[in-house]
Amino acid sequence: MWNARSESRVTDRARHERVQRLAIGVAAAANKGRAVLMGTAMSVYIGRVGTPFEVSLVFTVYWFGLMAFSPVAGAIADVTGRRRAVLAGTALLSTVAILPLAAVDGVWAPLAFRGLFAVFAAGFLPVMLAVVSERGGSTSRGQSLGYFNSMQAVGFMGAQFFAGVLLGLVAPWTLYLFVAGVSAVVFVAAMFVSDPSPPSETSATLGEVTSEVRTRLFPARGNREHLRRNGLQSLYVAVLVRNMTVLGISSLLPVYLLSSVGVSEFVMGILLAINPAAQMGFMYLFGRVADGWGRKPL
Repeated sequence: MWNARSESRVTDRARHERVQRLAIGVAAAANKGRAVLMGTAMSVYIGRVGTPFEVSLVFTVYWFGLMAFSPVAGAIADVTGRRRAVLAGTALLSTVAILPLAAVDGVWAPLAFRGLFAVFAAGFLPVMLAVVSERGGSTSRGQSLGYFNSMQAVGFMGAQFFAGVLLGLVAPWTLYLFVAGVSAVVFVAAMFVSDPSPPSETSATLGEVTSEVRTRLFPARGNREHLRRNGLQSLYVAVLVRNMTVLGISSLLPVYLLSSVGVSEFVMGILLAINPAAQMGFMYLFGRVADGWGRKPL
């Protein structure tokens, strides 16, 4: 009987691990897919009626929303101890924020709802990265994060490919409803994600949450020492420069391929999907290498 119970527990743990891996992978792919598909489609739509500057705002408002509200979501999750609630709640709200795009057109209204979507979508990465990092532990964190990033690349590639397909086949309102459907997948997958080390339940007041958020956004002078340890400040600068170049080019690339190069929407989707397709395998590979060699040497 003892062996039967032991085997049952092992089987349950293995099943739980498979469910968690699948849920995290699906959530990562769908989260990246919804943002990229919306961004590529909106860039093309605004490019047809607006200026290059207005096209660049498609990425600007999205990344500004993530920059400003990711610390807010992370602080709320930490203070309240309800990571999955924050993850699922923001996924649901971001899905609802997409729906008005099916009824508006022009430039500024879509940009406004893109920004509102970003406010809620900002809740995904801080919480999910905390869960993924803790699941990997000290010995397999690179593999865990590598798998997560690899699945994000899957969503990135799929979004770019299907953007090319859908732009040439369906009306804008249909495409945006498709984006909302992909976003709903994030919500469903988030409901299956469990926190590997949930904090003890807290009864934080609104004032405590607000204070923690303010501390995260504007750390006091005495709380900035971590920025100078282990080269973290240099890492932030490197990430800043990397994103300025990669994302700056990406923001205008769909319109450039269609208007200047003259390719079709379908070919545009294929060309844009090449980069994330390469990332799919290399993200996971470099995660395994990082566990063996160390992150900084890599």
